[in-house]
Amino acid sequence: MRRWLKTLYDNQYFPAVAPLGDTPQDQQISRQWADWMKQQWHDHGLKELKQQRNLMTEVRQALKQQLGEDHRALEAMNFTRDEWIQINLSINDRVAARNEQQGLIEQPEAIVDRAKMLLESREWSEVAAGLAVVTGRRCTELLQTAEFTYASAYSVWFTGALKRRKEAMELRFEIPTLGPAKAAIAALDTLRSRVDTQGLDLETINRKYSPPVAKACDRYFAELIPQRAGRGNLYTHLFRTIYARIATHWYAPPTVADVEYMAAIQGHFLIQHEQDTGLRRSLAST
Repeated sequence: MRRWLKTLYDNQYFPAVAPLGDTPQDQQISRQWADWMKQQWHDHGLKELKQQRNLMTEVRQALKQQLGEDHRALEAMNFTRDEWIQINLSINDRVAARNEQQGLIEQPEAIVDRAKMLLESREWSEVAAGLAVVTGRRCTELLQTAEFTYASAYSVWFTGALKRRKEAMELRFEIPTLGPAKAAIAALDTLRSRVDTQGLDLETINRKYSPPVAKACDRYFAELIPQRAGRGNLYTHLFRTIYARIATHWYAPPTVADVEYMAAIQGHFLIQHEQDTGLRRSLAST
C-alpha cells in the first residue's frame, strides 16, 4: 500500500471501522468512513474512478487480511456494480486495439496434446500449466479453491471461482475440458498433493507459486501461441483466451453465439444478465 494511503488507513480509517458490528447504526458509520476515504482520494487529485481502482483494491485487501472476508466494512468500502462496470469499460480503447490485431491459433491440437502430456508430469508447475490449458482456470484456483466433479467425458462441474462477489449460494457451473475429464480431475488431485497451500491467503499463493507456472507455460507453449498485442503474460493468455477459443471452436453448439458460450464456460454471467444492449456489447468486447 502506498505510503500516504497507508497513513490514512492505519491512523484513521482502520481504527474507526475495526470495532464496528452488524447493527444499522454501525453500518451507517461504516458507510460514512468509506465516503470519507473516497473523499481523501479525491482531495489527493485522484478524482476519476479508473484512478481510484487500485486504491480500492489495496484498502479492501488490507481489510480482508486484518478483519476477514466477512467483515461489514467490506460492504461499504466498495464501488457499486455500475461503477465497477464503468471502470472496466474504461480500458476499452486498449482492448479494441488488441482486438484489431488478432492472431490465429494454427495448431490447437498440438497445444492440447502438449497440455495433456503435462498433466502427467512429475513437476507440479507443469501439471498446473497443463490444467490452465485444459480447464481454463487461474493458478490460485487450481492450487486452492477449485473443485472438479465429473459431468461427462469432456466436461466437469466446477466450484471455487475467484473474482466473484459473494453469492448467497456458491457458484457452480459446467465447464468443458480440452482433454478427458477424468484426466483433469486426477491432475488436480495430483497438484494438490504436491503443493500444500493450507493457511495461505490468495495473494501469497499467487506471489509464491504463479512465477514457476508462468515459466512452464513459456517453456512448453511459446512457439505454439501467436504473438499477442498488449500486456499480459503467456499464462494469462492460455487460461483466458486460448482455452476459451479452442473450447468454443470444438464444443459450442452452432445455435449459440461465441460470446455467450465463452461467458458461460468462464463464469462471466454479468454479460448474460445485462439487459442494456449497448452495455452488453461493451461487456462482451471487454
